[in-house]
Amino acid sequence: MLIYAKNIESILSKLTKGVVVFLYGPDEDMVQYCLVRIVNYVIDKLGDHEKVFLEYSEIKTDPSLFMQNCNSVTLFNVNKVLVVDHCGSSITKELTAALPHANKNNLTVFVSGDCPKHSSMRSVFELSQDYIAIACYKPDFEQTVGFIRKTCSKYGLNANNQVLNTLAHIMPSSYMAIEQEIEKLSIYKNEDRNIANQDVIALYDNVSDMSIDDLCSAIISQDANLVVRAINRIEYHDINFMLIIRSLLNFLLKVAYIKQFIDDGMSMASAIAKLQPPVFFRQKDNIIIAAKSLTFEQVYNTIKVMNDLEIIVKTTKLDKMLLVKQALFALCVAV
Repeated sequence: MLIYAKNIESILSKLTKGVVVFLYGPDEDMVQYCLVRIVNYVIDKLGDHEKVFLEYSEIKTDPSLFMQNCNSVTLFNVNKVLVVDHCGSSITKELTAALPHANKNNLTVFVSGDCPKHSSMRSVFELSQDYIAIACYKPDFEQTVGFIRKTCSKYGLNANNQVLNTLAHIMPSSYMAIEQEIEKLSIYKNEDRNIANQDVIALYDNVSDMSIDDLCSAIISQDANLVVRAINRIEYHDINFMLIIRSLLNFLLKVAYIKQFIDDGMSMASAIAKLQPPVFFRQKDNIIIAAKSLTFEQVYNTIKVMNDLEIIVKTTKLDKMLLVKQALFALCVAV
């Protein structure tokens, strides 16, 4: 059975023991949000479950390992949420045959990235009424506004449409990040539960950092729509064009260092820990994604583009922000 992540709330009540779920899609943030939402719901409604993580590569060729983890009894809890991570687009006949025999006291969630429409993995989960496939795509602007409205209501905050639109423009598109930001807004407002635009501006004095992080993420993903949204936030807060260039250069140099450290034999965690000054939160996540997805050539070519852009904007009489935007859109295509 196929549903879309935007309708996940309607499917949660069907997540009884023994259900097998497949989360997939091009939006990793939405995949992770749905995973956390599912796990939290199961623990809240069905009682304590132990979370067990397996790598798909381990069980793809050895379904007995999957069955062993499904049916083994844990030390403190009989019930488990079994998360099978980093799934590919194909599934073996042996593993497909094993799925109906999973322990009925457990919930099993297979987690993947984007999968081709006709992949065997999607076919097995989407065409069967016994399983739930959840397709995770990046929410559009209206969906983001709706999620912000619902989250504000959850925290007892009142916001008119203008404030909701402002929040949707400046907040990251990740639902988990939005929840964290709304929680901070709730703490900031204390007993006054009415949000005005002035509150948003006061709380997001550091929005330039958040917008630059979003811009880095958009360029890595080669998504022109995300670049537009990031640039809109940057212009809304009048962030200096030179700050944009220097921040992107700094980000790219960190990615280059990470790739070199890994080439020298370090693990990703060790390479990240070696960066000075240390990186945290969104910047850390973006650096890891870039280091995994970009080649050395792409990183160095992009650094050259940004260096050349800095020279041009220092000497030209043309609109500097316009030149920066043109370069960013070109990067979105080239990276």
